[in-house]
Amino acid sequence: MPLYRYTAKDIAGKVKRGALNAASPDTLKKALRDMGLYLSSFTEKIDKNRNKKLKSEEISTFCREISSMLGAGVSLVRAMNIITNRDLTPKLKYAFTEVSTSIKRGVALSDAMELLGRTFPPMLINMVKAGEASGRLDETMLKMADYYEKDNRLGKSIRGALTYPIILGVLTVLVAVGLMTFVVPMFADIFEGMELPVLTQVVMAISNALTGNFLQIAIVVAVLCLIIYFVFQIEKVKFAKDKLKLKAPVIGKLLKIIYTARFARTLASLYSSGLSIINALQISKDTIGNRYLTAQFEDVIRSVRAGNPLSGSLMMVDGFDKKLAETIAVGEETGQLDTLLVSIADSYDYDSNMAIKKLMTMIEPIMIVVLAFFVVIIMLSVLMPIFSMYSQVEQAGNY
Repeated sequence: MPLYRYTAKDIAGKVKRGALNAASPDTLKKALRDMGLYLSSFTEKIDKNRNKKLKSEEISTFCREISSMLGAGVSLVRAMNIITNRDLTPKLKYAFTEVSTSIKRGVALSDAMELLGRTFPPMLINMVKAGEASGRLDETMLKMADYYEKDNRLGKSIRGALTYPIILGVLTVLVAVGLMTFVVPMFADIFEGMELPVLTQVVMAISNALTGNFLQIAIVVAVLCLIIYFVFQIEKVKFAKDKLKLKAPVIGKLLKIIYTARFARTLASLYSSGLSIINALQISKDTIGNRYLTAQFEDVIRSVRAGNPLSGSLMMVDGFDKKLAETIAVGEETGQLDTLLVSIADSYDYDSNMAIKKLMTMIEPIMIVVLAFFVVIIMLSVLMPIFSMYSQVEQAGNY
């Protein structure tokens, strides 16, 4: 709960100052009145760790610890005390302390998480609510621990796949700028008065522009980067970008598998824990990570509410792997939808890992070729006039 710093007066008019945790200013006023104080003014102390989202790895560890202790017969209050008293980062210390304090006041775990805003994901909060309602909170927390562990592994795989191409891209830019600003200008005096090939003329012109107007060019590039950044913050642009990703040749197919895997795993976890298919879809759509796909789920949910099968409704989604809807159709026909959802989620976890490896296999050689292309172009622009000069000298010597 928020911490309020207050100034109040007692019945004798004496000024009192202090700090108090309260759910709202009205609650603060009531609490002070119970203490015989009358609120004059207050300010809310904003903790810098408030509303900070927990990482998948942190959530997984938290859920696993809660599950283990509840399964061993430890009460939830005691479990939270044990977790809170460990050596934690300030962000985790704040989150777990707040949850522990709320639970001691009789608040349910799911509600205590919800009070922290964006700290805990909505999916986890809904799953905890389902676990509390069914009396199987330990099993639910274990399931969530596995879910977020897999989510963490997938995130690390994607970040790992992107790290090398980004490093190569930055290296390509640095090498190109370095050659243009330091190496090419060294040959300017040598080439003076010579008739240069077109390639050399172009490279020399770019080099002169970079060395003569480096600051201005740097400012223009920085401004352009800022403009591009702000343009990509526009919701319509984000939507178009997410749609384009799915339509891109080769890469689009791999991204479809990754997005489908993320959705399937979330849906399987929610549905097998007892949530209705409608609620499971509403939560799952927000974990996909692609606005174009998420926007289509309004029609999917409307179709399922109208009584249409889930498989047929998902078949309408443009951007999912078709195997998902086909497998769900089998589950609906056999009455084993929850079992098949878990099975297809595990299958897609494997497929998504393979897709990431394929993505790395494609991107790395492309980046290396791009780097080599820039180096070869610049080297050729320098060597062609030199070879021409040596050829002329050799011909003159023969005469």
